Amino acid sequence: MWWRRKKEQDLERELRAHLEAEAAEQNDWNAARRALGNTTRIQEEVRAAWGGRWSLDFLHDIRFAIRQLRKAPGFTAVAVLSLALGIGSNTAIFTLVDGVLLENLPVRDPRHLLLLGDGSNHGVAVGEGGSFSLYSVDLYQHLRKESVLDGLCAFQSYTAPVAVLRAGWGTSQAAQAKLISGNYFDLLGVSASVGRVIADADDSSSAAPVAVVSYRYWKEKLNADRAVVGSRVDLSELSFYR
Repeated sequence: MWWRRKKEQDLERELRAHLEAEAAEQNDWNAARRALGNTTRIQEEVRAAWGGRWSLDFLHDIRFAIRQLRKAPGFTAVAVLSLALGIGSNTAIFTLVDGVLLENLPVRDPRHLLLLGDGSNHGVAVGEGGSFSLYSVDLYQHLRKESVLDGLCAFQSYTAPVAVLRAGWGTSQAAQAKLISGNYFDLLGVSASVGRVIADADDSSSAAPVAVVSYRYWKEKLNADRAVVGSRVDLSELSFYR
């Protein structure tokens, strides 16, 4: 902007010098102006030769738009609110698409994961004849024993509501839970931020029931208390250890 302002001043001085020289030669200012031509057009042609005209036009457009918006505050408020809502909704949609469709799952080797069953219907398909696409525990154990895949884990096909009761709580709190196989976390390559995850040994009938809470649940419901690791908790009247 400083460079352009200096060039504008030089241009005005040069035009004035030409006009004065022409007037001195013809001894007539009006004749000198006619001989020199349209000074406004000359200035526009010189500015175009400098380049960067688009930036100057853009600044002029911005200034004009600001002046117009100041004259109509009601329209300005509606326009700004509409833009804010549009930008906010597009940002939310992109965040959802990015998290669900574009970003890989935060597990080890997500591109090699294979889901057996109808994931969109929680692994269940019920028809007129009473057909099901659920996999029984026996079938899971058989497929795992036969090594059909490099690795195989199992999890409950739906999220079940549970009542969580911990020592010191006066009443239980509602939560959502799923049953999983002992190798679930190991197969996905997911570890615990605090404590440990469920392991293969926990699948034994003699092992004590173990529960793992999500990081969000730990932060929001348990106040990020590290003392919960290894403590007893009742889920729908069944005792688990975390």
